[in-house]
Amino acid sequence: WVTGPSLSDGEALESLQRSIPLARDYLENGQLEILPYTQWYVENGIFRPEAVLATWFSKLRQATQRGWVGLRVAGDASWLSSGEERQAFITYEQQVTETASAQRLLALCTYPSAAWVPEEMLQVMQCHTSVLLPGSAGWKAVDVSCF
Repeated sequence: WVTGPSLSDGEALESLQRSIPLARDYLENGQLEILPYTQWYVENGIFRPEAVLATWFSKLRQATQRGWVGLRVAGDASWLSSGEERQAFITYEQQVTETASAQRLLALCTYPSAAWVPEEMLQVMQCHTSVLLPGSAGWKAVDVSCF
């Protein structure tokens, strides 16, 4: 789990433990990792998409070598503050989609829709196979192929 600026590693673990009582055990035996975005997405304050993509695939190889069938990841994009950063991230998401679609990799990506302009949200949604959108009756899964 790659957390954003509004959630510390400890808070993320505490939240997980409410739903998954063994979360700490998973963390201790390497089945779970919780990292801040500053240790995953950026290096010296600069987003390096090629390095991030290589690290995802390295983690996937490690998981399969340990006998797991694949890798589940969660990432928070709320750290992206400028339109330029968001466009670079959208390009990265397109690369992830192109290279990871045939891999045993399942990702849950979160975006702060209030901070992104609608065109950016549409672009990033098109990088995914489906999206969850909030509505008056709760969250709704939407197939992105219709966009």
